[in-house]
Amino acid sequence: MSVIPKSIVQLIDSSSASKIKLIIRAKPGAKKSQIVSIDDDAIGVQIAAPPREGAANEELIDYFSHVLGVKTRYISLDIGQKSRNKILLINFETKTKSNEGGMKQKQQQQQPMTAEKIFEILKQDMDG
Repeated sequence: MSVIPKSIVQLIDSSSASKIKLIIRAKPGAKKSQIVSIDDDAIGVQIAAPPREGAANEELIDYFSHVLGVKTRYISLDIGQKSRNKILLINFETKTKSNEGGMKQKQQQQQPMTAEKIFEILKQDMDG
């Protein structure tokens, strides 16, 4: 079992939603978007977009969407619109769907996302 860095935090919610907070140190203007470091302070990410008019923020969200296999609408920039230091919130919410009788029931994702699982995915992306 790996020690999860403090830059990856699982948030406890009163609902059945699973939320992960990622502390990011963005480096815009790179040739390609990639994770360059993961430590307690932050996840270092090079961004293949200039730091103008929100282009780097949009690329950052698109990049994490691709790496984590999550739709962009579930990823939001919580802090750091105009800073290299950012906080991303990823919402892995349970879906509510109606069954045949019209009753709503919660449908869990196959495997809930945990901070440990996110860490493993990010490490694999950084190493590969």
